[in-house]
Amino acid sequence: MSADERQVRDLLARQAAEWFVNLRAGGDAAQLRAFGAWLRSSPQHVEAYLQIAQTARELKAAAADPELVLAAMLAKRREP
Repeated sequence: MSADERQVRDLLARQAAEWFVNLRAGGDAAQLRAFGAWLRSSPQHVEAYLQIAQTARELKAAAADPELVLAAMLAKRREP
């Protein structure tokens, strides 16, 4: 992966994380429309958001059983 591709991926991950946090705090109709537009503008946006949501689910599960879930998360991250 090139440095430019890595920068784009990192930017999308940051944007997705911001959307995730902001919408969990409660979004109004305008924010929801903006989020929908952001998702529709690129399949990469959808992928980035789903990755953030998956990570959030894994972290929530890890809080309930840190040893078991942490091992599974680490194993998953080692997969290509």
